[in-house]
Amino acid sequence: MPLTDDEKKQFEELIKKQRRLMGITAITNNHPLNAADTKKIDDLRKEIELLSTRLNLKVNSKSNNTLQISQENLVNFEAEFEKRSKASPAIIKADSKKVLDDLIQLYNEKFMESGKYKKGYAAPKVEKSADGKEQVRFEFPDDKSLMAFARELANPPNNKPFTVLDEKGNVLAHSTGDGKLYHGANDPKSPHKKVIEPGGDFQRPKPPAPAPADTAPKPA
Repeated sequence: MPLTDDEKKQFEELIKKQRRLMGITAITNNHPLNAADTKKIDDLRKEIELLSTRLNLKVNSKSNNTLQISQENLVNFEAEFEKRSKASPAIIKADSKKVLDDLIQLYNEKFMESGKYKKGYAAPKVEKSADGKEQVRFEFPDDKSLMAFARELANPPNNKPFTVLDEKGNVLAHSTGDGKLYHGANDPKSPHKKVIEPGGDFQRPKPPAPAPADTAPKPA
């Protein structure tokens, strides 16, 4: 699922702080640190560690070369930000294990070359859903690629019945096996299901609006 606005802000703040740390360490790399520089570096490291933890990122601290650490972390943070900004993980559920096996096989046939996955794709992961049934997590570089794969699964000659969910369990699309792909906001059993037309896209649920700030005066 693409990054939320809050996650984007955290990534941007993390990269900004990492660049600042790299600048300080580059200047002081060949000079003894004074108390002010030491405090700046320590404070930035703590802030970077906190943001990294929130974003589930690893901070490289194996080398004793502080400048090298800063450079490596900056490259890793920027690469991960770009990857997560574009990535569209999806969970696909089906009532039949054979259907799931067929989906995995088709995914591997399309997105593997010489035993390696193409950029933006990864090995499918079989998981257990909340109801105890198997489901498969697929990785796609963007929503467009995910949509194209879902269409191929739903359309003839495949005609696979399945449901596409995001990481929060929201239904993005589904197929009943009738050769069409439907919007996820519709009941799969409804006779009035809305077809996703060629060139159409998922209707991702909008994040809830932030709660209004409490501006009422507080009692003295």
